[in-house]
Amino acid sequence: MSNLSEELTKEETTMDMTPMIDVTFQLLIFFMCSLNFKTEEGMLLSHLPKDQGVFSVAAKTNPYEQIRIQLMRSGAETIILADSHKFSETDKYQRLYHHIQSILSKFGEGGKENNISVVIEPEIDVSFQDVIFTLNVCRKIQEGGAWKNLEVKFSAKALEEKE
Repeated sequence: MSNLSEELTKEETTMDMTPMIDVTFQLLIFFMCSLNFKTEEGMLLSHLPKDQGVFSVAAKTNPYEQIRIQLMRSGAETIILADSHKFSETDKYQRLYHHIQSILSKFGEGGKENNISVVIEPEIDVSFQDVIFTLNVCRKIQEGGAWKNLEVKFSAKALEEKE
């Protein structure tokens, strides 16, 4: 019995590499066939604007108007500046609402045909509550109906480096 086990251990085992090479080439062919090549630039789908080109009609441009509201802190009180009008009393948000309404009434009804936006510019030391109250004034105007498309934006000054 010892002779048989010695013969088995001395015998060199060889592995047939043909199936492994076949599988490798099949995987290579599979990945080459499933590969998506880059589309040429001339064949890219594109959507060009219809208001420009050889046979286009000039687009109407509406004047763009901004109502700028600045929020500043003076001591414990927040001061609102809207188009050089200062609001600092207890009813400042109600007065701001009427002031914005009077500005918008100059442009007629509806915000669709007029490009009007309100830009709220709070300084860094103004509380979030005052910013939200100002935003609520603008939303109240939007909910009024005629100015649903009134755009409200925020603007902030960059922090200046302190020396």
